Amino acid sequence: MGDNLAFHTVIRNTGAQAVDGVIAWISLVQIDKGKEQPIDLEDWSAHKAVTAASLPPGQTLATDWPMRLIQAGNYRVVVSAVSRDGTRLVASPFADFTVRQKPVVESQRVLPVALGVPLLLAGAMLLRGRKR
Repeated sequence: MGDNLAFHTVIRNTGAQAVDGVIAWISLVQIDKGKEQPIDLEDWSAHKAVTAASLPPGQTLATDWPMRLIQAGNYRVVVSAVSRDGTRLVASPFADFTVRQKPVVESQRVLPVALGVPLLLAGAMLLRGRKR
């Protein structure tokens, strides 16, 4: 959690004609048992779609999809593409990844503070009491 990663995709026109109005977008799904759901990319990525006015035969459209890892779990990502006038959806192979929980508070750092602050305050109160 808290780290960043990027998915790199290349969309290639393997047909004989130019494809006009290409739209590609990334989708993220959580696949943990009992938590299966699509993920709203609002917090994960600001780069959700890419467009090209035209993609001539043999040409490619390459893009990176940066993501900030927000929540621990198992995920599957896919990039889909359509043309403005087309009737087919083309999708990438799935890419699975896991986001591991990152402890916000490390217990090794908490214990000295949890014990040290009360001891420090008690010591200060004892010193103050002796001065009176």
